[in-house]
Amino acid sequence: MDTLPCPKFCGKQKLCKFVWNSPRYIFNFVLLFVLVAQIALVILMPLKKRELTCLIIIVLQISAHNFMLRSQECIRGLLKKISEILKILNSHNPRKVFQNPINAYCLLSIVSSISFIAVYLISNTRIQIHRYIRHTKDISEEYKEFCVFLLEIRNVLTVSLLLGLSVSFSGYYGFICYHTSLLLSEFSSKSINLIVKSDYETILKIYLEISQVVVSIDDFLSYPTFVNVLADIAGLFWACYVIIFDSKDDYLFYLYFVAAAFTYILWLLMVMLPAASVNKAIEVARNFVLSLPGWFPHHQNVLKKCIKMKIKHKKVSLTLWKIYKIDHSLLISSMGTLVTYGIIVGTLGAVQS
Repeated sequence: MDTLPCPKFCGKQKLCKFVWNSPRYIFNFVLLFVLVAQIALVILMPLKKRELTCLIIIVLQISAHNFMLRSQECIRGLLKKISEILKILNSHNPRKVFQNPINAYCLLSIVSSISFIAVYLISNTRIQIHRYIRHTKDISEEYKEFCVFLLEIRNVLTVSLLLGLSVSFSGYYGFICYHTSLLLSEFSSKSINLIVKSDYETILKIYLEISQVVVSIDDFLSYPTFVNVLADIAGLFWACYVIIFDSKDDYLFYLYFVAAAFTYILWLLMVMLPAASVNKAIEVARNFVLSLPGWFPHHQNVLKKCIKMKIKHKKVSLTLWKIYKIDHSLLISSMGTLVTYGIIVGTLGAVQS
């Protein structure tokens, strides 16, 4: 809803405008409620480390969401900018081709959200958690029922909100990166024809426009990307740890966390793989542009001057919060780190036991 402009007929009537914006108001209210509920659970629940970790993830996700809201006009203009570049290249705009995959992705996400909540509500683990809270001596008697109610509401709303935030961001980021990769591929194929026509000015112009798109994506989305990748890795670690070390006689418990691990992997791949493809494609395009003086010997001086001023010393790439360049090796390194920490935590747990 935040990426769609309010229709003209809604803007004239206050009631219609309120109805149009009501999902945003409800979503923001639920975000605030989940944050307050999580703070209360950190204070009341005995397992403070786990609840504090959940609080940190929720705060980071909310901060990334607010960051995107402040940049929504710029984010909305990215696809428009890509469409303009495709017109310069005289290429077909593939946005309609993406419509069916996007609709299928959104439908699958809604079904997943409902399934996660349903599995949690009918699992025996939920009943065991309620029983533990009611019988533990670490919580005051007057707060036990309140903690049960708060935990129940928190779990359902947190699953819905985190799925909503991660699904929408991973989908948008993945599709726009794939769109940019297609644009760079089109640039590479059309550049050969432009070389034959000795039109080096158009090649430089298009490359600079594409570079600006990639820079804009990184400026507006690098922090939310960092937060989502961090949350996905943390969620994957948590799900795998529970599956391996937290044994329970509840098949729905294992089904829930196996599905959660698969979902976190999917979100991680939807961000990392398209972004890595864009970085590889923009590097190929940059090397091609740097070779232009060899293709046009009669214009070497002009091209070298232009390349030195605008291209040679400016490497463009998609990053995680301007810290890590996203590539395939980063994905492998993150998985290796996940396994290493899993071994360390498992070993420490065995020693303590």
